[in-house]
Formats: sequence, structure tokens, C-alpha cells
Amino acid sequence: MTPKQKALNINPGLAWQAVSGRHFIMDGENSIASGWTAQKAWENAYRKLAFSRFKTGDLVVMEGCLEASHYAGKVWKCRSDSYEAHSGDYAVFLEGIAGYFCCDYLRPATSEEKQSYRKDGAI
Repeated sequence: MTPKQKALNINPGLAWQAVSGRHFIMDGENSIASGWTAQKAWENAYRKLAFSRFKTGDLVVMEGCLEASHYAGKVWKCRSDSYEAHSGDYAVFLEGIAGYFCCDYLRPATSEEKQSYRKDGAI
């Protein structure tokens, strides 16, 4: 996936705009990132969004990876904030998983999934 696709996966409402040779990634009327090329602007937007995507205590669900089929429907609790791993990927630590997990394969849990997680006594 390109930085543009990754950024739009996090926030589908983003838009690109060029003004006087500078490229901006907009969230509504607010600029969230810029660069001298559209590619650099999308890279900067993705970095900003990915870094702050998940916080300790957030509930997430795996998707789009091999583990997702094994843990279908399981809600996980983040035990760290998103951070940039040595590989360059953005990752979090999840309760019950030994290593870090790539944020590209996680999504926030829906309200129904959160209720189910709490109902099962996990929180």
C-alpha cells in the first residue's frame, strides 16, 4: 500500500490540495500535513495519523492478515500507544500477544464489539 492509501485507510475524509507549489493534505478545512511533492505530503500525513492512531487501553480487532482468520471476532486491548518500530512500521503491543503487532492490520473495535468485550468481563 502507498502512504496515500494507508492515510486514507485511517481517515477516508482526507483530501489533497496544492497551493503555490506546496502540497497539503486536508482534513476538512484543516491542513494536517504538507510537503514539496504530493508523495511527501501523503507520507507526512500517514506518519502523523499512524503515530497517534491507537492509545493504551484502546480496543481493536485484527483484519487483513493471517492472524485475523485465526482470531476472528476477538477484541484486543492495546497495552501501548502506537509507535514506529525498527522496521519502520507503526505498531502497538496487545494484551495476550508476545510481540508487537502492526497497526496496518488493526482497526478500532465497533461499539457492539466493545460492549461484547466488556460484557464478557474483560474490562
